[in-house]
Amino acid sequence: MNGVKTGTIDYLETELKKIRKGLYDFQYSTNIYQNKAYQNKEKDVQAMLTELESYSAQNSVAQPSRGFLQPKVLIPVGIVTVVLAIAALVIIRKRKQKKDKII
Repeated sequence: MNGVKTGTIDYLETELKKIRKGLYDFQYSTNIYQNKAYQNKEKDVQAMLTELESYSAQNSVAQPSRGFLQPKVLIPVGIVTVVLAIAALVIIRKRKQKKDKII
């Protein structure tokens, strides 16, 4: 996955799904001519479907998760949260000290 853009991977995944859907549609078609062609090329179609399924399974395992729990998301969010918490504590302490001085 190094050096490959995310958009390219997404595009290839959608194309892979389209091809897989086309092969399944071809396999289960009610069209007489497609049924005849499928019967003639059944082994080839099954081999292609098996190869696509194995590629899809490998690809889905190899890709990192896309979500909130990625380190590149969690680390900055954690840092910002800590900084905001410290700033809130400092502001609260200063206000409390000002009230104590006034009284």
